[in-house]
Formats: sequence, C-alpha cells, structure tokens
Amino acid sequence: MTFVPAATLSDRSYIGLVLSQFLAAFNDQAIHIVAIFYASDLLHGYAHLEGFDQKTIVSIVTACFISPFFLFSPLAGILADKYSKQKTIVFWKVAEIAITALALAGFLLPHTVGWGWVEPKTLAVISAFMVIAAVFLMGTHSAFFVPAKYGIMPEILHTSVLSRGNGLLEGTSFVSQILGTSFGGFLYYKFKNHENPLAGDEWIIGAVLFALAFVGAGFSMLVAKIPAAAPDRRLTLNPLVPLTRNFGELARSRPLVLAVIGIAFFTFMTIFVRQTLLYQGESTKELNNARMRLTRYSVAANQTSDTAPAPATSSANQATTAAVSATKNGDEHGLDELWISILVALVGLGVGGGCALAGKLSGSRLELGLVSAGTTLLVILTAGLSVVAQSSNLEGTGTLWNKLAESVTAQWPTILCLIAIGFAAGLYIVPFYTLLQHRAPKDSKGNMVATSNFMNVTGGLLAIITFFFVTSLLQLLRGNLIPAKIAAESVDPSKLREFVAQLERQQSIPQTLFLAASLITVMIFCLFIWLRPDFPLRTLSYFKYPSRRALGAVNADHLPSYGPLLIVSNAATLEQWLCVVSVIDRTVRFAWQPGGSETGLLAKLTVASGVGTALSRNESQQAEQVFTAAARSFAKGDLFGISTSYETLLSDYARLVERLTSHSSTNSGAEKIKLRLLPVLFTPAITPRKAEDAIHSTAPRVIVGDALPAETPLTEVVKQLAKL
Repeated sequence: MTFVPAATLSDRSYIGLVLSQFLAAFNDQAIHIVAIFYASDLLHGYAHLEGFDQKTIVSIVTACFISPFFLFSPLAGILADKYSKQKTIVFWKVAEIAITALALAGFLLPHTVGWGWVEPKTLAVISAFMVIAAVFLMGTHSAFFVPAKYGIMPEILHTSVLSRGNGLLEGTSFVSQILGTSFGGFLYYKFKNHENPLAGDEWIIGAVLFALAFVGAGFSMLVAKIPAAAPDRRLTLNPLVPLTRNFGELARSRPLVLAVIGIAFFTFMTIFVRQTLLYQGESTKELNNARMRLTRYSVAANQTSDTAPAPATSSANQATTAAVSATKNGDEHGLDELWISILVALVGLGVGGGCALAGKLSGSRLELGLVSAGTTLLVILTAGLSVVAQSSNLEGTGTLWNKLAESVTAQWPTILCLIAIGFAAGLYIVPFYTLLQHRAPKDSKGNMVATSNFMNVTGGLLAIITFFFVTSLLQLLRGNLIPAKIAAESVDPSKLREFVAQLERQQSIPQTLFLAASLITVMIFCLFIWLRPDFPLRTLSYFKYPSRRALGAVNADHLPSYGPLLIVSNAATLEQWLCVVSVIDRTVRFAWQPGGSETGLLAKLTVASGVGTALSRNESQQAEQVFTAAARSFAKGDLFGISTSYETLLSDYARLVERLTSHSSTNSGAEKIKLRLLPVLFTPAITPRKAEDAIHSTAPRVIVGDALPAETPLTEVVKQLAKL
C-alpha cells in the first residue's frame, strides 16, 4: 500500500498529529514543573531529606525526564521504522493514560496519612518519588513518541510544505508547553496547602492530566495508517548496534551532522535556561521564608519581653522555638512557583512565535540563513538577561493579580528578554529540524530522529552537569556554609540571620549562569561558522536581496547527501549564486566573476570565507584557478559550482571536468564515489507590465535537476538546464 504525502496543512493526519502532540507536550511540561515544586516542598521543605536542596531537586527531576532518551533512543528509532509510525504514536498516547494515573496516585497518597500506616515524613518521601517516577515515564513516552512524530512528518507532508509544517508543529508544541507550564504553576499555587504540605489538593492537577491523556489518545486516531518504512529491519535490544550504524550514516552526510549538533545545542540551552529560572524561583522562595521566620522570631521575642517576668534566657529560647516551629514547614508565600512558571512559559511563548515566523520566512525551502540570525540574537539576549535579571518580590499585601502586576511592572526588562530569547531560539531550531527530516534516508528517518534524540539527551545531561557544578561552585564562592535543615530547626536567632545573609549573597547566581549561557553560545556559533562558512552569507544575503526572501525552491530533495558534485548553473551574478547556495543544504563554493557593483561587504565576505572564488581577469588563469578551488572543495566534502555564462570556462570545460573527475575519484574516501554533475537552474522573477497580467507574475526560483555522470557532455548538461 502506498501513501501519498499531502500538499496542504489541512490534511487530517497532520491535524491529528499536531493535536495529539500538543496535549502530550502540555502534560510533559505540567507534570515536570509541578514535580519540581512538589518534590521541593516535600523532600526539602517538609521532610528535610539529607542532600536534597533546590539545585539537586531541579537537576534530578530534569534528569529523570531526559534520561529515557539516552536509554531508549536507539530502540525507539528501530521501532519507528520497523513498525508503522502511526501505530507507535497511538500506542504511546494510550500509555500516557497509565502514566498520568501513577502521578494521580502519587498526589493522592498524602491523604492517607490519617490511616496511621506510615510516618508522615516517610509518606511525603514516597509521594514525591512517585510523582518523580511519573516524570521519568513521561520522558520514556517522549523518547518513543518523538522519533515517530518527526519521522512521520515527511511521510504525511510534501517537501513543499514541510518547513511550514515543521514551523506550525514546533510553534504549537511550544504554545502547549507555555500552557502546560503556566497551568502547572498556577494550579499548584491554588491547590497546595501552605501550612501543611500533606493536606493539599494537588490530586486535582493529576486528575486533569489524566483526562487530557484520554483526549490526546483520541486525537492520535486521526492519523492515517501508514506502512512501515523498513519492516524487515532486525530488532535488537543492544543499543550499540543501531547507534553504530546510525553514526556511520551520519558521518557520510555533513548536513545531518550539522542538524544533530544544532538540535542538541538547542536542548542544552533550553534545559540550562529552564534550570536557572527554576533555581532562581526556589532560592527566592527559601529566602522569603527565611526572612519571614526571622521576622516572626523578632515579634515573638518582643511579645515575650512584655509578658510576665521569666528568666531572660528561658524566655528568649521559648520565643525562638515558637517562631521557628510555627513556620519551619510552611510556605509563607507560595507565589514564587507561580511567578517562575510564568517566566518559563514566556520563553515558550517566544519559541512558539519564532517557530511560526521561521516557517513563514522559509516558504517552500529550507532556510539555513535563519540559524545565524537566531544564534546571534541568543548571544546578545542571554548576555542582556545577565544584566537585567532579578529575583521576584511578591511580599506584602494585596490580591494575587495585584502582586503579579507589580512584578510585571518591576521586571519588564527580564520579561522582554525571556520572550526575545525564546523567539531567537525558534528562528534557530526550525531549519535544523527540517534539515534532519530532509536529509535522513527515507527508510530510516525514525532511526535518524532517534539518534538525534540520543545526542539531545547528551546535550541535556551536559546542561544538567554544567548547571549543577557551576551553581555549586558559585554557592561556595558566596559562602554556602549553613545547610537549610540546620537553619530550619535552629532556635538560635543569630544562626537564622546568618542563613538569610547567605541566601541574599546567592541571589546573583542566576545572573552569572545567564552570562555563562551567552559565552557557551558564542563558542557554538564559532563551531557552526567553522563547519559551515556560508552561514553568515546566507543570513546577510537574505536581508540584502529581495529575491532571496521571495525565493522558491523546486526539487531540492534531488540533491545527493554525499559525494563530490560539480554544480553547473546559469547563475552568473553574486546575487544569483547566493540564491543557489541558499537552496542547497550542503556547503557550496562557486566560481564567481565579480561585476562593477559587487564590491561591498557581502562580496568581500564571500571571498574571505572561501565560499566564492573570484575569478581573475586573466582568462588564461581562470581554468587553473577553478580547478584548484574545486579540488580543495571536494577534499572537504563540499560542492563546487561553475556557470554556463562564463564562456572562458566553457571553452575548457571538458579538460576541467576530466581533471576534476580524476582528482575526486582518487580522494573521495573509502567508497571511491565518482564525481557527478548537478544541473541547477536559476529563474528570475517575472514582473507583469500591466495590472491585468499579474496572474502570470512569478517569484524567482531555483530548480535542482538530477545528478548526471561526469562523462555527460556539456551540450547535454545545457539541455537538462533548458528542460528545468
């Protein structure tokens, strides 16, 4: 049975996929952020479990969500290709129902404290770890769901709408993450018990997630039944077998390597920024509670001094004991979780908008020029956030909305920075996901996505490790000497004052972490430019040339993923060549004959980066110049382009191709892939002279033909260009 990909985003299968993944992402984020707050209150604030402070809980819960990708991605990739991706999607949406049931049971467990069957603190620990276990299982759900989700995209959507489909899919995914994060933070504030953590109504959150899992499973049924991509693929539980094979496939295609690295860094940055925001919220909450305990101690001490005479030492101790015991288990504010969940959601809001815009700007092509734009913005904005970021202050009287409004007014620079960071990340990530889907072999797209997930979790775990150790180091440098448990149980007011001062010194740690994120992004950007020197050119040409922004791409998927290719095109000017470069996802270097007006920054950058070889005016040297540049490009695994508009080169075409064929077959690696020719046609925009002829207007297009043997005569190549 064959399945024809849809050329429109109104296809039933695509709609079912978008809706089912929307609810999956919603539940992922809701249970994730609630688990962090819930575990922090029960393990750290109530049970005072040894070794479980804010940064540890944030790291553990985050690791529980992403570690399944590390454990199960190889198997998930095999299953996504061996079996129908539609069946995989439906299965895991049904499994989501059972996972949310476990979370619901964990939230209900504290209500059995009256049975007397276990100590309250032990019950709190069990309940918290049940919810954390649900986070791990939701991560497992995602590890198997995501390869099927991204792998099925090029199977249900035509290449011409794949970028827009990815933009909408990613945009709605992050909108759902916004709603899930906000929903989790708001309802946790509403249903937690601020005096007794075991008496809250968090089970209502679990019940809602349980119901949404049922709805999501229903939407997954809309996806049409699609045949398996590789039903004969051997199933193995040894993760090294598929990983070795997939990494071998990756090594053959530099675009795939680039896509995997780019997506892995996105995961790193997302988790690192998220952990920083959550740490900021939890540390602020602890500081506010410590201040409140200190204030109550002072009030109690003053009241004791005005009552009946008693030994001074005894009275002070009684006052301190009363003040501390009255508040050591309670969360005096409860709004810090809500506020920080809003900040996390704002990042998702920006990502959703950035993804949607990236899909629109890409049009019918893969627009890698957006990567440089997004990365540059990330560097600037994370550095800016390190300056404007500040802790929330939700103290005082007034309604919830008044307090939130005051925080928005006070922290509007932080809010704008977070939204803008998300927006930049959205511009950055859509081209990489499209590149991964576009370049992955047709019979192993699920496997490639799973391998990408494996690299993602590597980036995520690296983010967790980096966050944990950098934060620990910064805490030590700022005097992290008094454990929270000792401060909570101490009746010594001086100890409590010292603890408050310690927490105040640590309030600048998130700003340092944001600056670290900016520096890491700079290093990654340098790596991208080293791998792909054409990235800045793609971005600058997009803004300089109107033809680039309106450019259409035809048959871009005809481009082979690896092997030496000599592009033969009618492109002559720098603008036309950069249009050709922007459509092809592999690195293209080309021979270019500068004109009188092409001497600006873009022209200089083209030559300096080695992407464009400016031909000398000495015609006798041009063929040798082209051969040297092309041979160098093929040795790097890149492509090289020549124009049919340059008569001097065409007169020596046969000898040039013969020399390149001999050189490339000798230096093409173990497989000895021979040089091939790729006809690529550039057609300029057609602007009607009369208004009534507007229907015949067309945008500029780049049309990619089929690869031809190197022995193909020039006349035949020109004929192929004419056919295009």
